[in-house]
Amino acid sequence: MTDRASEAASEAQRSPRWIKIALVASLALNLLILGTIGGSIWASRHGPAVTGRSGGPHMLGFTRTLPYERRFEIWKVTRHELRALRPLRKDVRRARAQARAVLMAQPFDKQKFAEAQTRVFEAEMAFRREAQVLFVAIAAVLTPEERAAFAKWQPLRRGARQRDASAGFGPVQR
Repeated sequence: MTDRASEAASEAQRSPRWIKIALVASLALNLLILGTIGGSIWASRHGPAVTGRSGGPHMLGFTRTLPYERRFEIWKVTRHELRALRPLRKDVRRARAQARAVLMAQPFDKQKFAEAQTRVFEAEMAFRREAQVLFVAIAAVLTPEERAAFAKWQPLRRGARQRDASAGFGPVQR
């Protein structure tokens, strides 16, 4: 008699099945969110954050197509050049923001806007000069095969965004 009573009591205390499913789904969602946040933090600390994540038609953009180990090796060698670009990028953003402010000011002052545009140009040129130092440093550590792959890859990045992988102009295989 007591066995039946204990079975009835334990069955009454059991959670409905939908609660168990909801708990598992909640755990999965929490792990997904935690993984996304952790991955973002990890990625931001293991790559250059100077030219945007898309990369451009230059050496730094090309390094994003290389296998991770090789890319990391190149970034380690060129970290000083990468760090030198950060304050220059901030200068460019600051000059552009000032030029926008002058452009929106009422009444419009043509002379102030021309001066602001000159500051933008000078900031961009300083950034480009330093970027050239970085590109030369990267080229110096690329293998002959990587330099040849860059020579094929670059014109495609400058033109259409879609690479013709069938012609062998896609990124280096990982």
